Amino acid sequence: MPAARTSILLAPVGSLAADDLAPLAGPLAGVFGCKVQIFDAAIDSAFAYDPGRRQFDASKLLLRMLALFPDHHGKVVGVTGDDLFAPCLTWVYGQGQVDGPAAIVSRRRLDEAFYGRATAPEAERRRLVTEICHELGHTFGLLHCRDERCAMRWSETVEEIEQKGAALCFGCARRARGFATRAA
Repeated sequence: MPAARTSILLAPVGSLAADDLAPLAGPLAGVFGCKVQIFDAAIDSAFAYDPGRRQFDASKLLLRMLALFPDHHGKVVGVTGDDLFAPCLTWVYGQGQVDGPAAIVSRRRLDEAFYGRATAPEAERRRLVTEICHELGHTFGLLHCRDERCAMRWSETVEEIEQKGAALCFGCARRARGFATRAA
């Protein structure tokens, strides 16, 4: 855990509701060893839609979250069902501010249905927890890791997300000032 005890606020974005995030709170609290709250109202995402790309700009959503929660003293993670992109990337699972308070994660490409396969809700939940852990790691100053089992490893496929899981490796946990290393 970082020197100052932190909390995590999960905020539904777009068409997601607070109830959609409830199954994530327990696993995230277990990984980070801190209180996880869920914001009760969805944040509108329409302003971040890029019609040319048919995706949502993750950077714009991060800025909106910062504006909505300026007094929150922990970390804020927006969770959306919208497909995200970053200006220099075709798509992203999420984006976290390095050493900042906010992150955004999309479950869109974590769902088997995106790839034309049968939906697997439990696998999607595990992947979502892993990617939230990854983006939260960035907010605690972590960069990408080479350890294949570390949540901070860069992932291009859902199979790579499954392989790494939600735990931080020893080195990343140490660099994050003692962040919890328990798996979700």
